[in-house]
Amino acid sequence: MQDNGIYSQLVGFRVGGYVLDHLIDTGGQAVVYGAHLPQFPKRKYALKIFGLTQSGSRSLEIGKREAEKLAAVQHPFVVKFYVPDVDEIEFEGDKRRILALPMDYAELGNCERNPPFKGKYLSIWDLRSIIGLLDGLKEIHKNELVHEDIKPANILQFEERHDDESHIMLRITDFGIAKVQSAAFGGDPSDPSGMTLEFMCPEQIERKYDTKGDIYSMGATLFYMITGEFPIKPPNDKLSDPYKLLVAWQQEHQRQPRPNATERSIYCPPRLALLIMRMMSVDPEVRPDLEECKKELRRIIDNTESERLQRLDLPKALADEFQSSQFPIRYTPDDFPGVFKPKIHEVCGSQLFVIRIKMGHPVFSQYKVLIEYMVRRLSDCFCLYETWGTYDVNILLWGKHTNEQAKSLKNTLEERLAGSRVQIRPAIKTHDLHCVNPRVPDDANPVHALAVQENIELPGVDRDGYLCRNLYDELPEDCVRAFTYVEPAEPAADPFIRNAIIRNVQAELLELITTDSKVPYPCFRRMSIIEFMPQVDTSISGSDTAIMLVSFVASQYRFLADVPTAIIAAVGENAVKTSTFLETRRVVFESDKILA
Repeated sequence: MQDNGIYSQLVGFRVGGYVLDHLIDTGGQAVVYGAHLPQFPKRKYALKIFGLTQSGSRSLEIGKREAEKLAAVQHPFVVKFYVPDVDEIEFEGDKRRILALPMDYAELGNCERNPPFKGKYLSIWDLRSIIGLLDGLKEIHKNELVHEDIKPANILQFEERHDDESHIMLRITDFGIAKVQSAAFGGDPSDPSGMTLEFMCPEQIERKYDTKGDIYSMGATLFYMITGEFPIKPPNDKLSDPYKLLVAWQQEHQRQPRPNATERSIYCPPRLALLIMRMMSVDPEVRPDLEECKKELRRIIDNTESERLQRLDLPKALADEFQSSQFPIRYTPDDFPGVFKPKIHEVCGSQLFVIRIKMGHPVFSQYKVLIEYMVRRLSDCFCLYETWGTYDVNILLWGKHTNEQAKSLKNTLEERLAGSRVQIRPAIKTHDLHCVNPRVPDDANPVHALAVQENIELPGVDRDGYLCRNLYDELPEDCVRAFTYVEPAEPAADPFIRNAIIRNVQAELLELITTDSKVPYPCFRRMSIIEFMPQVDTSISGSDTAIMLVSFVASQYRFLADVPTAIIAAVGENAVKTSTFLETRRVVFESDKILA
């Protein structure tokens, strides 16, 4: 490559009808200038000139025809190429025939110099921009072109105004450039020597590049745009031989764990990080296609945009339940029948909230309103049971809700369920006593948990390390679910006494199910202990003074009394009061998904 000063000497010259204003960049294939048309001096263009860095030419006319194919691609998220031209200029004392390819000028430069999503939460506009890039890539593929060199430097940034606000617009550039170069100056367009090593797909060195290779490189590029870091670490060996260096990089792309963007940026949504890992799958057949990628991004938008419904369509199985307009209402998600270990919910930043609702005279239509609202606004990360007793509904909701959001949820539920009374209690800790192995992987994280939930195979992710059991485990017909709330005899109990009650009850119930597991016919099939936060805001929790909840499934009615009896035995009848509510079996909504 010659000194940039050599190319700067052409500034002010006229090439292919354009006046060169300034030098932008030099590369192995072309030299890029800022330029303008004499008749439109204020309109800026970028002019890519082939023939200044190469010696000799094969056929500039053939190269021009290849360049004209690029100009045929029209899409808002693809840089617009204009009509190319073959020209002859004076350069370094020689006459040079060159190919000039004009395109839109990006004043904000490319994403390599300024990663657009680094160090910030991704806005709805940002996520839609990523969808636009994927849509633009699909348009390139529809024109029977494969990019072959997607990287941050080939994603340009433009400033545009929408609704009186300034936004960054991203567009793909340099697609098909290798073919233009090859046609005009010879060589193999799939020659691996021109690859960008940090963003190439593993199969590219073997010249097996197709649209799936573009998806890998786009995933690697998105990782860089979010974190500002390369997705794959370079080889340890210092290699001077170009081919050996290519092979070493290929091995790193195949060998290293798929990069997790949430480990490099706290702002990256777990679902987007998982999508990038899937796009960068070593096996091309495992990579999602562009339509699936866009679908995942729309799910992230739905979960991000708080002012709109998270979900427009109910799950089909639930919609079918409502179609009958009669009890019972039973639903568990077909796509995830598992139960996460409580620690996994904590790792994912979710907190358990227990909601109790008194509805007066609950009818089918009220349950439909309640469940539809919960599913549309809060996803399906909850269990809901109708019970006999003071409260008609007990809901166990996993989520990320502030005190103000919990208060808003309480008010909304009371408005939608006329005449109802709602109490919400956040939990400190949850113990699943029927979880055989409560240990979780040392590297447990929301992205891996989401992969388990979505049934996506990731190397090194142990499903058993994340799950307690299966919600679809068959329970005998005569099983009965119950909820026992425990409150101290003295509501204003000292924190030390409160904690002692919780610890003693936990030890007694653990002993109960441990003994139970040694008999042929267990008395209890499931049991969880939920510790409540001390009451802070009575406008949310109402008059509820419970310090813990024991949710359990007894094999038969005759075993129901064993739980409150064990609780009293653990701390004494003068220390606590218990209230037990039995499930009616009319309404059972069970899901233990994470919010990611």
